[in-house]
Amino acid sequence: MEKCFRGAVDFSGKITDVISEISCNASSPLIEFNLWWASAIILVLVFLWFLAGYPIWAVWAGKKKGEAELSEANFAEQVAIAKARARLSAAEMNKQAEVVEAEAVAVSINTIGDALQKNDSYLRWQWIKMMDQNSNSTIYVPTEAGLPILEAGKRP
Repeated sequence: MEKCFRGAVDFSGKITDVISEISCNASSPLIEFNLWWASAIILVLVFLWFLAGYPIWAVWAGKKKGEAELSEANFAEQVAIAKARARLSAAEMNKQAEVVEAEAVAVSINTIGDALQKNDSYLRWQWIKMMDQNSNSTIYVPTEAGLPILEAGKRP
């Protein structure tokens, strides 16, 4: 049996030579025995994992996946609700703006109408101005028995 040289460190920090009685051959029965037991233990652990560990882990992983999907769905629902509330708020504000604009137009129409009823000479002046700008246009005058009807609305 061949002896192996191994270096060791003593307490003083110096390297000392130690000659071991263990064979340097890698096929030692002790090493073979340990490899066999290690591989057997690994195989048993793998078998136990697939027998008991994996099903428990699969259930746990499925539960966590379901919780994640539920959380994501709840968050998506909250985002959709927030967007709908924002659209509703914008629609209400647009409605209020339209009402204010319509009231402003109504007030301006009433103001213009009141002013024109009190000053019909302004309408006549606008009509004359329009006739001056459109001198090439034809004017149709209503007639009755060949005579123009000048004040049709004022007859009793």
